[in-house]
Amino acid sequence: MKSSKEAFATAHLVFTLIRGIHSLAEEDVILTLKKYNIQYPSFRILWILFFEKKMTMTELSYLALTNISNVYRQLIKLRDKNLVTIDKGKDARIKEISLTEEGRRITDEILQLNLEFTDLNFVDLLEKIPQKELDTFIKVASVISSELIGTNFTDWTIKTANIIKENI
Repeated sequence: MKSSKEAFATAHLVFTLIRGIHSLAEEDVILTLKKYNIQYPSFRILWILFFEKKMTMTELSYLALTNISNVYRQLIKLRDKNLVTIDKGKDARIKEISLTEEGRRITDEILQLNLEFTDLNFVDLLEKIPQKELDTFIKVASVISSELIGTNFTDWTIKTANIIKENI
């Protein structure tokens, strides 16, 4: 059994490594987005909506891993660019969000560009890792994600990765 100091040091190590990987992967995406004049937080919203016909702000907030006010700010920017619609749901307090045709076109274009040839260093790097080790990493990351964020988040992430592999 690890001491609390060892356990905390391990948690620090995992957290910091993940944070560093996330930061560099995000920088890669930001470079791709510059030519579309879309900021990363807004693209994260477009990306989530790309896989769903309609979502509530609460669902969107959960998958974007941010609070509703941040999601709302991004949605207003995206609505003003005619990339999303914000409709009243069944209950007047609930807003249903969806991509416009233009929002879907731009998100699909960014996806297609990266499927054909990617400037994303992160993708190239993952291809250098042996598949068995990558599978183990994904299993471990999925357990951590399910425990800390929730199985709905992890399941949605796996579902969208499968959509990319099988349908796009």
